[in-house]
Amino acid sequence: MLVLASGSERRKEILERAGLEFIQCVPDVEEVLGKDVYDSAMKNALAKARWCAERYPGHPVVGFDTVVTVGGRVLGKPSSRAEASRFLSMLSGNVHTVITGIAIVCLARKIEVSSFEETKVFFRKLSEEEIEWYLNTREWEGKAGAYGIQGRASLFVERIEGCYFNVVGLPVGKMYGLLEELGIECLPTH
Repeated sequence: MLVLASGSERRKEILERAGLEFIQCVPDVEEVLGKDVYDSAMKNALAKARWCAERYPGHPVVGFDTVVTVGGRVLGKPSSRAEASRFLSMLSGNVHTVITGIAIVCLARKIEVSSFEETKVFFRKLSEEEIEWYLNTREWEGKAGAYGIQGRASLFVERIEGCYFNVVGLPVGKMYGLLEELGIECLPTH
């Protein structure tokens, strides 16, 4: 059985909707951001997967780390409403990139791989009133880039180039392809 190395309800829901059987393990890992965001996302995903793999050594573990970048600046999870407001202002009328690091670790099979998925998101120009409205929803809390595409912020998205599920935080097609390449069976039984 697959182990999801994440406490994210959104990631859990993606796997459930895909019909995959899995155990959820919440890793106790501090995320680190270096100069290369792709490398950082993959290293953070790997650290999460390794942490959970130590607790479930016989199971394949999948870990993820999502980063949002705009204009060369990384937008993590905002620490305050004011920071969320700044992030949304930066995204307004711009294209940004969502990068999710993916890691698969299975100690029993001596497997450890990492990769990433990248999606471009085009935001329409937001008014101050729209930003305030969105901040009042509190939907931005705990989300990289201060928004959730699957919720009310969908109103702000003109289009995307790439995987929608990547923007939510779990590029399920890429994950499944990697598992398949590694010979790890996880197709739903029902």
